[in-house]
Amino acid sequence: MPDPYNGGRWMVHAVSFPSGYDAAVMAGDLDGDGVLGSAEEVWAAIDAGYAVDGGVVASFICPVIPFPRG
Repeated sequence: MPDPYNGGRWMVHAVSFPSGYDAAVMAGDLDGDGVLGSAEEVWAAIDAGYAVDGGVVASFICPVIPFPRG
């Protein structure tokens, strides 16, 4: 039985920008810093139609490794 404790589950999505990254930034840059720097900003660009989520291309679980007592 797998250990139920872990350090997090991660999924990597492929994202493309059919109209170019600059157009996606214009649509999704919520904090005005000139980049899509958070999941919320990427989703804003996707929702606006300037980015496309190509789906999960990798996933993994980060294990919790016990520190030896000694």
